[in-house]
Amino acid sequence: MATKLFLNALSSIKEIFVSKLVDFSLEKLGSSDLLQFATEKRVLEEIQNLEKELKQIRRVLDDAEERQMKEQQVKDWLIDLQNLAFDVEDVVDEFATEIDRRNLMMERRGSSSKRSRFNIPSFNDVLFNRGIMSKIRDLTAKLKDLEPQRSKLELRMTNCQRPTRLEERLQPTSLEIENHVYGRDKDKQTILDLILQSDDERNFVIPIVGMVGIGKTTLAQLVYNDASIQHHFHLKTWACVSDDFDVLRITKEILQSVTSEPCNDNDLNKVQEKLQKKLSGKKFLFVLDDVWNENYHDWTILQSPFKTRTQGSKIIVTTRNHGVSSTMAAKTLSGLLRTNVDLHAWEDILESEIWKLSKDYSSIIPALQLSYHHLPLHLKRCFMYCAIIPKGYEFEKEEIILLWKAQGFLQEARDKQCIHDLGHNYFDDLVSRSLLQMSVNNNSRFVMHDFINDLAQSVAGEVCFKMEDAVSFPRDEIEVTLPSSLSRLYIFDFPKLENLSSNSFRNLTSLQHLTIKNCPNLKTLPGNNMLSSLLELYILDCPMMAERCKRDKGPERSKIIHIPYVAIIDESN
Repeated sequence: MATKLFLNALSSIKEIFVSKLVDFSLEKLGSSDLLQFATEKRVLEEIQNLEKELKQIRRVLDDAEERQMKEQQVKDWLIDLQNLAFDVEDVVDEFATEIDRRNLMMERRGSSSKRSRFNIPSFNDVLFNRGIMSKIRDLTAKLKDLEPQRSKLELRMTNCQRPTRLEERLQPTSLEIENHVYGRDKDKQTILDLILQSDDERNFVIPIVGMVGIGKTTLAQLVYNDASIQHHFHLKTWACVSDDFDVLRITKEILQSVTSEPCNDNDLNKVQEKLQKKLSGKKFLFVLDDVWNENYHDWTILQSPFKTRTQGSKIIVTTRNHGVSSTMAAKTLSGLLRTNVDLHAWEDILESEIWKLSKDYSSIIPALQLSYHHLPLHLKRCFMYCAIIPKGYEFEKEEIILLWKAQGFLQEARDKQCIHDLGHNYFDDLVSRSLLQMSVNNNSRFVMHDFINDLAQSVAGEVCFKMEDAVSFPRDEIEVTLPSSLSRLYIFDFPKLENLSSNSFRNLTSLQHLTIKNCPNLKTLPGNNMLSSLLELYILDCPMMAERCKRDKGPERSKIIHIPYVAIIDESN
């Protein structure tokens, strides 16, 4: 019941992101390969018209993608646009496939025929040009049909400073302590030792880092209210920072707590001067709860009044982002609520009664929502794609990076080495934000916590879908579950599966990517051209299917020969 409530609450988080799709299509439409290929004047004109329309739409996408969380009409417009963006991507892929086909034909005919090949179009060339022109013209018209709604929504043409504000939630205070907190004695004592026994300036800031819901704030409350430190400091104060890192607001909040007087001054310099005087010669303990900001300049300004502190002063920071503690140049507390926490601790959290109480979702769900909402756009797409990862599955970094690369998520890089480095940067960033975590069993592998996995699936929506741990591929269930707009399908761990029914794939007209993994008894792929829309097929650890798809003699080979990219890997052979 708790899991069902949790998933229902997550369902509202789904966001639509089209900007990367549009960026990718614009880059390809303007590429030298395509422009050299599209020599016919009418084809080139249609490409330019489509490109012009996409550029107009791209100028408002940043604003639309920000506003969709609050405005359903904006989200509906983005959904319509996303479907068209996938169609544009299909057209771009058709160009790429045709370019490869013609280059291959020229290579087979020899270099002597290359010059005439461009001047004398074949019958197939004429047919392709006619078909592609019709598709481009139709797409351009459909994109124009979105203009009236775009104008009605008053989408801004620039990336304006309009951060989306999520629903307000009650902020934790220093007094909110659970009646009974178990399993935190060791962690609490570790922090108390750092506070009471260490005057080392390297421990001036003590970060508590970990994913949402793990109990960072509760642990900070336990420390803050412990009897052993009540007379150790001249001053104590608690400030909830959250996603709004306003230096003036935080400074005023600290000053008001220290003086017990209201502060109506909005001059940051004056407020900080007052606070600096109050802190001069004092030993203090501050708690900054739920910190997101890792901007070095902001932190430098915030800490300016603390320079007159007495040795032994401490700041405790709770954050889900390891980059925050790095920015503050603080020593991370080893083993404390990190992503590789003890397995039993995770089990205690998972089995806790707190998840069964619906009122607690009012704090957990917004926190999860914020975790996703504050990701940069490029990380949102990468994280959303991680919805394909089965719960409990331990994966290698390279495994995920290669999938991101195949989906075009690393397009910012210009060469292979840059792509590799960029993928590692993206992956490490998700780890630092506690959205991916190192396996406790193997430090070369990673996992997603079940709640984070649920979050990824909820935001993936209809774009990405997976099935796992099933013994069959029932036609009725699939037709009800899978939307016709599905573009990627992942089938994992069907040990008894023998056939993929053609009826199950009949409505999947937008399917472009299919991965089948660990289905050892699979013998038959869908027939009757049910895989005609596929651009990529991965068959992994399916020995029987690998044998039946062999070149020349495999009985299933004819069903996949048209797919531009096919990878068949059987590690057992």
